[in-house]
Amino acid sequence: MKLGYCPDAGGSFLLPRLIGEARAMEMIYTGRIIEADEADRIGLLNRLVEPEELMPTALELAGRLAKGPTLAIGLAKENIRQNPLLNIEDALRNERRAGEICGRSEDSKEGLAATLERREANFQGR
Repeated sequence: MKLGYCPDAGGSFLLPRLIGEARAMEMIYTGRIIEADEADRIGLLNRLVEPEELMPTALELAGRLAKGPTLAIGLAKENIRQNPLLNIEDALRNERRAGEICGRSEDSKEGLAATLERREANFQGR
């Protein structure tokens, strides 16, 4: 706002959904910059880490995601991104579709077998 522009790139759509309409309006209208601890407190961050821990933390998370069931993660991501635009019936229909796809996947079989055998799953993304 300090430059005379309104939010773009989805800012006015996404920010209220992340932190609430009142906080988003204040931030957008005033152009106020917030510190990391406030961003964490109001839900803009997944987690707050010290600067020297940023790369190790990001790499650890990336590693966990890469080892996970990428088909299921991708479908969940798709559903989460679409949900704000949907009513509950359509959101549930999408979840049911994703569940059917995952239920037929090799990763689902591997996940169940690994759980029963008390071992780490070896997901392949299919």
